[in-house]
Amino acid sequence: MNRALAIVISPLALAAPCAAQPWWWPPTDGLEVAPECPAPSTAVQLTVSGQWPDNCIPNMGQAVRTGNTIDVNVWRDPPPGFCLTVIRPWSMTVDAGLLPAGEYTVYSTYYLNGNPSTTRELMGTFEVDPACGGVPCYANCDSSTTPPILNVQDFGCFLTRYAAGDPYANCDGSTTEPVLNVQDFGCFLTQYAAGCP
Repeated sequence: MNRALAIVISPLALAAPCAAQPWWWPPTDGLEVAPECPAPSTAVQLTVSGQWPDNCIPNMGQAVRTGNTIDVNVWRDPPPGFCLTVIRPWSMTVDAGLLPAGEYTVYSTYYLNGNPSTTRELMGTFEVDPACGGVPCYANCDSSTTPPILNVQDFGCFLTRYAAGDPYANCDGSTTEPVLNVQDFGCFLTQYAAGCP
């Protein structure tokens, strides 16, 4: 008596490849920290970059700090609709602002329609060190080089960046909402009064 061989494939087995991490995440070019040697008086920028599988590359990003952990969350706004399959280079730079001295661990996640679409991946670590030399003066908001370096233009620059919600204006490095508040004005005045080295 011949019996037909039945092969049963579990739905979970079919779904398994979909659960695997996509080749383009975490960002294939890794993490870049600027400046390379940040000090507490230096605003820090974090860049993640790599190759994206379609033309709907992320165009928005945010650094969310919790203690000494920073999450670089990226997404596309408006959310992607029809995307052409084409491998494209991409990068996203976010402002982490002024950070107290210490070692920081950076993670990154891609969001889709407001929800995490990838796993939260470790991107690397960096240190904020007061001993770092050659750092710019925070109160020199307009980065002028003509004496006097600190002048009324810096106040105008700070007000403009504060009004725009620029993370630079978070002078005191606070994380409690609202992040930008009257304390930042007092902080800026203190930094201005201290002058530039």
